[in-house]
Amino acid sequence: MFSWVWIAYTILGLLNLTHLPIAWTDEIQHLDPVFNYFKFGKYASKIWPNPNANNHFLSYPPLIGNLLISWLTIFPKTIFFARLPFLIFHLATIFLLYRYLKNNLNLFKTIALLLTCLFIFDKSVFEISRSGRVETLINFLLILYFSNLHKKDSYLPIFALSLLALSHLYIWPLVLIGIDRFISQKQYKNPLQITIFFIPILLTFALLQPNLIDLKTQLLFQTAKHQSSGLHAILDFFWLKFWPYYLEQPIVPFLYISAIFLAIKQLYRTPNKEKSSSIAAYFIILILSQAILLTPQMRYHSVHMLFSILILAKEIEQVQKQTTAKQTHKLFFLFTNQKSWVKSILFATCLLLFSIGFLARHTIALLQYSERNPEIIQSLLNKHQPKNQWVIFGEPIADYCIATNKNAEFGLEFYPEHWQFQPNKTYFLLHRTKPNALPFLEIIDSTTSPQPLPKLLKPMGKAHTYHGLYLYKINNQTAWNLFFSKENLQKITGK
Repeated sequence: MFSWVWIAYTILGLLNLTHLPIAWTDEIQHLDPVFNYFKFGKYASKIWPNPNANNHFLSYPPLIGNLLISWLTIFPKTIFFARLPFLIFHLATIFLLYRYLKNNLNLFKTIALLLTCLFIFDKSVFEISRSGRVETLINFLLILYFSNLHKKDSYLPIFALSLLALSHLYIWPLVLIGIDRFISQKQYKNPLQITIFFIPILLTFALLQPNLIDLKTQLLFQTAKHQSSGLHAILDFFWLKFWPYYLEQPIVPFLYISAIFLAIKQLYRTPNKEKSSSIAAYFIILILSQAILLTPQMRYHSVHMLFSILILAKEIEQVQKQTTAKQTHKLFFLFTNQKSWVKSILFATCLLLFSIGFLARHTIALLQYSERNPEIIQSLLNKHQPKNQWVIFGEPIADYCIATNKNAEFGLEFYPEHWQFQPNKTYFLLHRTKPNALPFLEIIDSTTSPQPLPKLLKPMGKAHTYHGLYLYKINNQTAWNLFFSKENLQKITGK
């Protein structure tokens, strides 16, 4: 059964890889310095407002940039190939998670599959699995780490720990727990373990050659934008952040709160000398550090969802051991002793209820397949491409379209900090704002109006496509000043 679910997930993932979601801000912010590195030989980006990011990009931990530079050195710089490694790592995470639940925890196959499906069909998980956020890599490294943690002489945990240190600042508390375990187990006495930990970190610093002042300034600027603000943020973190995000999956907030209580219980019964090997310890530290320091963001939740599944699985393992011995627990008796058709119906019902959002969004992407085709924008820009140097602001898909064009740069209109008008350049804007709201810009072209979705699918989201976009030209300094005024940007972007 797992193989069929995994294959179906893979097929849908590949089929809609370039279409679901359409190109969005977060992925292009990671890709822009990479594209500039290949085009101009300079790892820098003007679409980040962070100080000096336009000269030397150090605004984000380097793991995702390392991956994209390595990958796109080999493969074409297109939306399909830029997203493909994230899908591959996500599929590997699914495989490792199922194997961990089935083999490491010895859960019944049906239970292991059901828990795996709770993870892969979670809204925060499937929405970022192909769209270029570092959480996809973090989830892979975490399950790789925990799957091999108790294997004697395995070098995978220390390698995963090293890459996690390069992934994101909010993962550093977990890395410290891992290092504590590494020291307590005296694994530092093995020179190869030490070498494996430091090589990725030292290579990254050698390649980036970071100015420590810039590194500190840019990272502090970035973390300040996501810093927690008071007790109400802690309440938002544990509960309010889920609504209305999870109206289609109302079980998730309750599963999350339950996992927290179960983690506290598991941590309490774990001997002190084993706490640095306990998944519960990593989960509790992650929760405390994020709740206190960071704003509540659903985009971080996929990592919490992975931990929630692992904590729940650990608790089920304990119950299952008792059930196997006494054969008294009705739930597990149902899963392990009833006829296969009964199990199939029960599993299919649970799966369908939790995967409605996933299936609906893939259905929307298939219905809008032609409207979500990146070639729409590629053709539009090719048609109006000037001979001189030019810049295009607005929709992130434009950055993909000019990824290999050395005469073109991309900008996000709501981050104008590193831009100024130069009369010798041509400036375009690709945006959804209608012409009557931007009378000071020259309209050059537009894509066709989007087709309405069936009423049944409309509640699943805005379902933006590349239809309904306008291509504008910013002709002079006056138009530039009007467009980038705070009042105008607030009106058209809400930022």
